[in-house]
Amino acid sequence: MVSPQLTETLNDAVVAAARSSFSARGRGERKWADQLAVSAMRKVLDASSFGFEVVVGEGEKDEAPMLYVGEILGNFDLSFDLAIDPLEGTNYVAKGQLGAVSVVACARRGGMRRLPGYYMNKCVVSQKAKGSITLFDAPDVMIAKLSETLAKDRNEITVAILDKPRHRELIEMVRATGARVAEVPDGDVVATFEVLAGAYDLLLGVGGAPEGVIMAAMANALGGEFQGRINPLSNREREIVLDLDPSCLEVTFTAADLCRTDVVVAMASVTGTSFLAPPRLTDGALVVESLIISDGEAKVRTNG
Repeated sequence: MVSPQLTETLNDAVVAAARSSFSARGRGERKWADQLAVSAMRKVLDASSFGFEVVVGEGEKDEAPMLYVGEILGNFDLSFDLAIDPLEGTNYVAKGQLGAVSVVACARRGGMRRLPGYYMNKCVVSQKAKGSITLFDAPDVMIAKLSETLAKDRNEITVAILDKPRHRELIEMVRATGARVAEVPDGDVVATFEVLAGAYDLLLGVGGAPEGVIMAAMANALGGEFQGRINPLSNREREIVLDLDPSCLEVTFTAADLCRTDVVVAMASVTGTSFLAPPRLTDGALVVESLIISDGEAKVRTNG
């Protein structure tokens, strides 16, 4: 059971980041929006009575103001690891579109795997489909297995895939099976929750490796399944990964490999999603919806 005090701290951190970056909505300034979210999240976490280390973050120490891997926040009695994305969906904020969130995952100290900050081939299914497919099944095999497991016709299966040039062939292969594809412009963290909540049946494709840890945490918290394998997109990336951690290129990670099961994930709406309303002004205050994921449940909060 996650302590209420820890949950409140994490919720406050993502809500503060969402409120701050919301002011950049539609301004066309991706970096500014990100800086606002980072500064607000850092302020809340650093004022906490808990001790955190950023295990998965976006920035390195010499690239302030990003929250960097290895950064210590709160008190120095380190008890928790953090995987953070202060602003998932910077393009959505810059363009004033739905889809942006602030998110943080937290586990007991030593409970998260550090990964090189490059790319990972990933798949996610909900608890209903757990154990039915593997990351290396061909798309037609995946869809056939899901169809049988979920008792759905193939044309009822929906697969979330990032809308990137690297996925054009994959999207065509999935559609050739008769399944539907939900093309996600940016951000596979939000799409992961939609899979785990049953809006989609499967997430596939190559996305950021650091986000994979957050996705694994969400899968653990909700009883779903995550599989991932580091997938450098160039020879240069492969060389860097080999220098940092050559062992990770040989492993297909499960959710349990990347994060403990007793984890809490907090997510706040910056521009709105299918499951969180956009922030709104009520009586002069910006009301932000957030989502707390832990102990097999996902609960929406309204933060006035």
